[in-house]
Amino acid sequence: FYEPQKYLQGTSSFKISKNLTQEIIYNALRLYQQQQTKTGETAHNIVLHKLGPVYECEVVGFLEGVRQLLGTMENCRLGIVQIEQDHQIKLYGSETGTSKTNRNVSRGLGVLMGSNTIALASTGCVSRGSKGMSYFGIGTPQPLLITSIMPPSNLLQQYGLTTNNFYNTESLTR
Repeated sequence: FYEPQKYLQGTSSFKISKNLTQEIIYNALRLYQQQQTKTGETAHNIVLHKLGPVYECEVVGFLEGVRQLLGTMENCRLGIVQIEQDHQIKLYGSETGTSKTNRNVSRGLGVLMGSNTIALASTGCVSRGSKGMSYFGIGTPQPLLITSIMPPSNLLQQYGLTTNNFYNTESLTR
């Protein structure tokens, strides 16, 4: 953890050093390789998600950790996701029928907020049972802001990657 960020450890704004991120990714992938597959194969679809801002040192650590275990990343699909909970965005559904009081959106609804960010309702209205009954949830859902982080072009080039190696925002949100 860096200078002032070391005092924010455990909050959604902490910054993890490149070396610690690399170690976390390497150990997670090695554990997957050892315990999750009978053949000892390595993961080739790897997504890092973090609650709070993703810093460039963490992106470099992620890429280094993957490369350290796999050697090459040309056959990988990668993703880096930043998740934000603390913001002022709310999602409201349209008025339906005579009900003007309940304007909750459906759980799982996503609204594109930019080329790399989607507001995703993780709570809200859900259908229950075969009779089409709905549970409207509690209050107005505050969505999660899901942002796909794409490494800068100099890092892509350094690691022999292209944007095609990375999942798009919609795929990551699904």
